[in-house]
Amino acid sequence: PGKAKKEGEEAAAAYEREKAAIAAGEALPTPVKPEKKTKKAQGKRKKKSEDGDEIESKKAKVPRQKPGPKPGSKGDTGGLGTVLSKAAAKAPVLGGRKQLEDQTDEELMKMTSERILAARGIYYAVTENFQQADVVAEFRPNIPVNCFGSIKTKGGAMLVGLSSSIFGWMPDIFVSTRDFDSDEHENLSLAAMTDEYESGGHNETFRSVIGGSVCVIGRASRDTERACENFGLGSPMVGGTVGDIDCHIGGIHNSCSESAATIQHVKTNESDFQFMANNRRDMITLNGKRITVDMGPFPLFSEDIITVGARVFVFLLPTT
Repeated sequence: PGKAKKEGEEAAAAYEREKAAIAAGEALPTPVKPEKKTKKAQGKRKKKSEDGDEIESKKAKVPRQKPGPKPGSKGDTGGLGTVLSKAAAKAPVLGGRKQLEDQTDEELMKMTSERILAARGIYYAVTENFQQADVVAEFRPNIPVNCFGSIKTKGGAMLVGLSSSIFGWMPDIFVSTRDFDSDEHENLSLAAMTDEYESGGHNETFRSVIGGSVCVIGRASRDTERACENFGLGSPMVGGTVGDIDCHIGGIHNSCSESAATIQHVKTNESDFQFMANNRRDMITLNGKRITVDMGPFPLFSEDIITVGARVFVFLLPTT
C-alpha cells in the first residue's frame, strides 16, 4: 500500500509539472523508453584439434519423429508377419466346405470335370422330372442327335449332314484331279477326304438340334480342344456346344474359325430364321452361293443347304 501511494503521488506531481510547463509555453521533456532485455549471444562451441588450433563445431540437428500408433490401435499392423498370420487364420473360415479346402487343385479339377460330364450326359440341366430345365432361349445349347436317348429335347430346327453322293461328288475322283508334292501327301489327303465325305463318313452322320434362338457355328481350335482334354472333358462333341461355339462342326483342323457363321431366330416378312457369315475369311455358302459378312443376313428356309468350312448340311424345320 505504501508503494502504491508513493507511485500515485509521483504521477500526480508529474502531471502538475506538465500542466505548468504547458501554461508557460515550455516544451515537454521526451519520455524515456524502458530498456529491453536482450539475450546474450551464444558463441559457437569450439574444440581443439590435435595441433591445438580451435575448430568450430556445429551441433547436428536431430529430425523430429512422428509418434507411431499405440499398440493394439487401428493403425498398428504389428508387422507383416502378424498380418499374414491373421489372414491365414481366416482362410479356413472362407472355405465353404472342409472337403474342398483340403483338396489340391488337381483333385478339384477332377471333381469339377466329373460333374460337368455328368450334366452333359443328362443334357446339361435337368429337373426332378428328368426333363431339360428351362434356360433362356438365347443360351440354350445345341445337342448332337446321338445324345438324345429317351429324353425329349427342346428345339425347333435341325442341322443334318449330307452325303457327297447326293451331289455326284466322290472324294477319290476329286483327289485324282489335284496336284500333290508326293504320293504320300496324296494318300493322306485321300484318307482324310474319305473319312469326311465317303458314305457313312463324318459329314453324312453329322446331326445337331438348335436349342437356342442364336446358334454360332464354327470349328473348335486346337487350344479349345486342348483345354477340354486338360480339364478332363475329352474331345468336344461334334454338333454340340463348347466354349463360345454353339455348334462345333468338327472336321479337319483350320477348316474354319470358331465363329464362322450364325443362324438366328428372328421373324421377318420373309422367314422366321436368318443366316449370316461372321467374317470374310471363312468359306460360307448358302445354296451354293458364297456369302460374306458384308452381305448381311439372308432369310433361311427349311431344306436350304449350307456349307461352313468342311461341313455341308441341310437346315430343317419340323413339318406342320
